[in-house]
Amino acid sequence: MKLHQISIMLIVVALMILGVTTYINELGITYEQSANFEGLEPVTNQLEAMKNASDDL
Repeated sequence: MKLHQISIMLIVVALMILGVTTYINELGITYEQSANFEGLEPVTNQLEAMKNASDDL
């Protein structure tokens, strides 16, 4: 293979990885939360606290 073919393939692969990571970030899933769902607990606790605060008003 020629050198420019290899470099073009590397650029294409990098763009694909970039596209996948931006798509995952748009879904709102971070790597920490996908690794362990315990990362979601503070968010749900915060949402419950906000809901309770709005009920008190």
